[in-house]
Amino acid sequence: MPLLAASRIGARHDAQDWVFPPLDLVVEPGQNTLILGPSGSGKTTLLNLLAGLALPAQGEVRFRDQSLAALDESARDRLRGRHMGFVLQRLHLIASLNVVDNILLAQRLAGSAPDPARARALLARLGLGVHAERMPAQLSQGEAQRVALARALVHRPSLILADEPTSALDDANCAAVISLLLEQAAAEGATLVAATHDARIKAHFSQVLSLPGRA
Repeated sequence: MPLLAASRIGARHDAQDWVFPPLDLVVEPGQNTLILGPSGSGKTTLLNLLAGLALPAQGEVRFRDQSLAALDESARDRLRGRHMGFVLQRLHLIASLNVVDNILLAQRLAGSAPDPARARALLARLGLGVHAERMPAQLSQGEAQRVALARALVHRPSLILADEPTSALDDANCAAVISLLLEQAAAEGATLVAATHDARIKAHFSQVLSLPGRA
C-alpha cells in the first residue's frame, strides 16, 4: 500500500487559472521524494494538499489509503499529529521556550504525552545535547535547523514534509542539511518529501516530481 497517493489533484488561483496542472503522485514507504520547481510553481501549495492542510480543487489525496477529503478538519489535524512531521522554511521556534521545550511543545500540539527522554535523545543524536536548555536566540542557523528537525521527528512520524530546507544555504551547509534529513528519516523509519527550487539536492532523491514555472 502506498504511504501517500495523489490522483489528478489540482489547486486553483481562481475559476480559470490553475496553480499547477492536475497531477498524480505516489509515494511508497521509504521512497524519498523531491518536488522541484521554480518560485511560484506551487510547491508549498502541493505540500499543503499532501498534508491535508488544504483540499484540492479536483482529485484526491490518500494517506495510507485514507482519503483526506473524507475526514473533517479535526480528524485531519489528528492524522497529521500522529503521522506527519514538518520542517518549515521559516523554522518557527518559540523564542520564549528553550530548545527541549520547543520540541516537547510539538508533542503536546499533536495530542501526545510529552517525552523529555526522547526529545533529549534526539538532540544528542543531532549533536545538540549540550544545547537543550538554550533559547532559540542563542543558536546558530544550522543549530536551529537541527532543532526543527528534532521537533519534526519527536513523535515518530511516518512522513516528513520539508519546505525549502536548503535553498538559503551555501553548498557545504546544503549538503550537510540534506544528508541529515535523509539520515534521520531513515533512522526513524520515516519517508521524506521535500519541496524546493534548489536543484543541487536532486541526486539525493529516488523520485523527483518537477513542477513547471508559470508563464
